[in-house]
Amino acid sequence: AFEFMTGNFFKLAEADSVCSDNSGSGPFDDSTNNGSAEAENEEGGFKIQPCMARLAELALRMIHIKSLLPPSSIPPTPIHHVRHHDGDSEDEENDVEVTFTSISHTYAQYQRRCLRTRSKQVISNLVDLRRLAQSQKCFVSDILEVERRRQQLELTGGTFFDDDDINGEHGGHGGLGGDGADAGTQREQPHAQTITVILGEASSLIQPLAAWRDAIPHDAEITDCSMLRKMCQEAMDILDLESQSLAVMVGTWFGQDQRGISALEHDNHSENTQENVDLLSMEAALE
Repeated sequence: AFEFMTGNFFKLAEADSVCSDNSGSGPFDDSTNNGSAEAENEEGGFKIQPCMARLAELALRMIHIKSLLPPSSIPPTPIHHVRHHDGDSEDEENDVEVTFTSISHTYAQYQRRCLRTRSKQVISNLVDLRRLAQSQKCFVSDILEVERRRQQLELTGGTFFDDDDINGEHGGHGGLGGDGADAGTQREQPHAQTITVILGEASSLIQPLAAWRDAIPHDAEITDCSMLRKMCQEAMDILDLESQSLAVMVGTWFGQDQRGISALEHDNHSENTQENVDLLSMEAALE
């Protein structure tokens, strides 16, 4: 039973879902339709996260029970062939011994993969926009400005208005106001929208883990409870670090994609380079 339970946990935590949609391969997760956690409320959607949590809990409790058995009756610790996912690098496969550390780490990495898969679509959209700007040899901000002006012309019938006039007097006719305002905002602020999705998905994964951790009895004598709290905390820490990493990456892109910011950074770099050259010349002259 021990080998069966722990073996299935490793297999499901490391497996790729056959229900992965347009975003490609990904872990078994609540989102089975559109890459979002909202899919669980749609037809055909179902909750996977609670099942994975209970499977990890059972594996940890069985490890604890095994530690209480007499040494003579303890069976050999099974070894499982586990595939490790490390971001964009190639997956590595290693033989892993079933321990608290290996189960906790595998569960944390499972949550990390869920976050990356849920955020993949919106990040891919931003990457496509950056590639379009690169192919046209311009900035993303230039493309967004052209589209904003086109929407303004369509909304006003060829007459330019201030943004306040458009959002006030002409809102509700689509375009930049009414129901079309949300889509327009997402297109006009793709970096902000991407970071919002990343942090939102991270929060949706962290909140149940925090509630689960806080509901576990705080009794130092109950070893399996302590193990569960540590597993929840490790998964939360991984999600926090991963969401920060993705958000910082998108924030870096924002500076590169804005004409004014990119030009300012280039000017500052040029001034610093010239200053360094002047200082080296002065030092050479003094020598």
